[in-house]
Amino acid sequence: MATCQPAPTCAPVATCQPAPTSQAVCPQPCPIPAQFGCGPLPKITNLVCATDFDKAYIPAMYQHNMDIIAVASVGAEMAPSDDITDLAIKIRNERIQQNQKLALFARQAGYGALPVDYNEVAMYRNQLMGVAGMDFSARWATLMVGLLQQSQQSAQLAATRATLPQLRDQGNINARACANEIDALQRWLARNGLPVSATAVPGVCPPGAIAAPYGTGPSAPICQPTCQPTCQPAAQPTCPPGSQPAYPPAPVY
Repeated sequence: MATCQPAPTCAPVATCQPAPTSQAVCPQPCPIPAQFGCGPLPKITNLVCATDFDKAYIPAMYQHNMDIIAVASVGAEMAPSDDITDLAIKIRNERIQQNQKLALFARQAGYGALPVDYNEVAMYRNQLMGVAGMDFSARWATLMVGLLQQSQQSAQLAATRATLPQLRDQGNINARACANEIDALQRWLARNGLPVSATAVPGVCPPGAIAAPYGTGPSAPICQPTCQPTCQPAAQPTCPPGSQPAYPPAPVY
């Protein structure tokens, strides 16, 4: 007669543990040196904070040079005095040469073609419309001082932070050229009894930053980075292959 064996005990299946919740991480605000304003260089915050400085600097300075070239071209065409016309041509030609080198550096580094925001270029040209004679020269000179001061500040950053030796060299050369041109413009303004301070150019903050209600120099306000964290939804519980959410053990028969 057959002997009955007890039925096997059913072991509980593996219990599924929920995955940890992903927390949003907000980067620390980037410290902005007091002398830097947003000014005509929209990516000044990126230049100060960038871990890949060259990649941030090259397109930012390329755009800034395009703005200077546009303003210098208007000065060369409309200024009534030879000293302003000659200086405008000098500034324009220098920035054209700088941009040719920046485009070369970008290709060598694999950054691709450098974009230009022509709306920004037009914004600076438009600031010089509707005036003539000495009024034009005064407005042009004060606007150009502001542009050159931003260029000088950025070039000084490149001289110390750029990875490419050619970019550091260009930064040193550009900083000295800007200093000489600013001095020449301020002396011209002083000779004509005009204020030597720069025109406050529009502050443009990069994405992720807001303009604080204070600032220094010709291009206040200062850009203060802000963090708007985007929290990722918590991961859904998942079970490994061969397991499922646990149930009470099966009965023993």
